[in-house]
Amino acid sequence: MREYWNSLNTRDRIAVSIGGVIGAAYLFYLFVYSPLTSAVSNGTKQLQEKKESLAWMQSVQKDKPLNKTKQTIAPDKLLSYFANALKESPFTQFAYQLQQANNADIQLSFEAVPFNLFMTWLKTRCEKYAIRIQSLNSSKTDTLGIVKLSITLSTQS
Repeated sequence: MREYWNSLNTRDRIAVSIGGVIGAAYLFYLFVYSPLTSAVSNGTKQLQEKKESLAWMQSVQKDKPLNKTKQTIAPDKLLSYFANALKESPFTQFAYQLQQANNADIQLSFEAVPFNLFMTWLKTRCEKYAIRIQSLNSSKTDTLGIVKLSITLSTQS
């Protein structure tokens, strides 16, 4: 290799040296500079997204009251409350069975009900009233999103 270098004239040596410097600079850019700048760019982008998420979470937390008092329902009124609530609900087209399980509990059963819709409906009831879910059993049906559901509810004391 040294013999080949010595056999080159001055102009060729300069050209090979310049080519080597340019090649080394390109390899530095390709393997060091470019990955670093893209990593910094991605990190900055993720940081900005996380800051936006934090700001959103803080704004939502401010909007939600911390100590929300729930209305209480007397245990003997729980059955009538749910009977009325179900009449006004989107579940009137689904057959259900509502019965008093014991003095303080009621049991609600559906042969088929949309799970997500029912859970949303139940969540709004539990946020407004002091209701406790004693048990919840659901099993899938042949229709997607529709479940067979049985739930036992009571009032919180």
